[in-house]
Amino acid sequence: MWEYKRKDIRFSQYSVLNEELNKEGNDGWEIISYFEDKPENFGREYCARILYKRQKNNDNQTNNAQRCICY
Repeated sequence: MWEYKRKDIRFSQYSVLNEELNKEGNDGWEIISYFEDKPENFGREYCARILYKRQKNNDNQTNNAQRCICY
């Protein structure tokens, strides 16, 4: 099973975006969709719209299975 989340990241330097993406990756999130709004005027922030997915925690699946068995 998968879980999903959407996150908007505003940044003016790509190093800030990379830092955020690495944090999510370390937590097991994988990018499945990326869209970037570019600023209309120089010096404004970009906005990255990102959809992530990761496998659900095995402990949750085990607990759900145990609940089903108990019924």
